[in-house]
Amino acid sequence: MTLKTTEVVRIYSSKNIIEEQFKTLKNPYVISFTPMWCWTDKMIRVHAFTCVMALLFLRLLVKDARENKINLSQSQIIEQLKKIKQTLLRMPRRKEIMSKLTRLNEQQRVLANAFGIRKYAK
Repeated sequence: MTLKTTEVVRIYSSKNIIEEQFKTLKNPYVISFTPMWCWTDKMIRVHAFTCVMALLFLRLLVKDARENKINLSQSQIIEQLKKIKQTLLRMPRRKEIMSKLTRLNEQQRVLANAFGIRKYAK
């Protein structure tokens, strides 16, 4: 009751962000809070904690993307990151294993540079 009208409108307008995060928790291909394959209270708490941490890390990725001036939604970032593949090349006469990223489109290239993904493909 003490909030100004503009604050109420701003808060109401940002509710879609929270609703989007609940959808993310329900999406079986992203975080998947359910189905829960654990039975004890302790295991359920650990599962819930892990899902919330995954959601937090996802939001940090979105924040980093915005700080790097990448104007993609959370779902677009997830889709582009899913498409980035790493191949491992083992040469017959060498002991080392080479790692390469597959061909990246422009959005994937920008995300890979922003998140430092390329350093893991060496």
